[in-house]
Amino acid sequence: MKISRTKIALCLFAALASLTLSNLNFAQSDSNADDEREFSLGTPENFRASGGTLTVSFSTDLLAELGLKLTAADTAIVNELTSFPLVVRSDSSLDFLAPQGSLERFVGGKLNASGGFSLSSKGKTKQFSGFSVQPKAGTVRDLEVLDSEGVAWFYNDHVHYELVNQRQDLSMRNMDLRLTRVAASWLGDESLAGMAIGSMEFTTPLVERAQIRIPQS
Repeated sequence: MKISRTKIALCLFAALASLTLSNLNFAQSDSNADDEREFSLGTPENFRASGGTLTVSFSTDLLAELGLKLTAADTAIVNELTSFPLVVRSDSSLDFLAPQGSLERFVGGKLNASGGFSLSSKGKTKQFSGFSVQPKAGTVRDLEVLDSEGVAWFYNDHVHYELVNQRQDLSMRNMDLRLTRVAASWLGDESLAGMAIGSMEFTTPLVERAQIRIPQS
């Protein structure tokens, strides 16, 4: 039986097209696998910390300059700072990402303090009993200090962090304690917003760690 040259050419063309399509699909599948492996290898660690201790410090000179009176238990004046320690409640926790043990960013949660302090100015007093510390929205590692009603009165930036005690505790040190607009308004001078009035530090034990996946941007 004779087969025309046209039919042979068509058969060869179909076979070549099929082989090319197969190679393209394989390459695409292999590329996806590489992306998946790269994504998995870059997955950071998610940590949760809870409990521990927290120390709030106010500049003694600035308290006097602003006409503020601080009331708190166990205060001590060291290096021109009036400081007092508090216990972080174990029923509260802070979540953060720390690939290779280096803090990348906070992702949620909050730490609640047991006890508190008060500030008095011009015949009015603000109580900070049972205040909390949580990640500040729109930032990577900044925190904010909320009163019992959830209003931010201070925020922390310029944080210094470290996983200590064989990476069993998160230590946050020498964080600037700055006034929010709410605090500045309460003091009667909104231009004070952003002023560093003291510092804060805390050490909180890690209670959980797990691998999570973060969507690629």
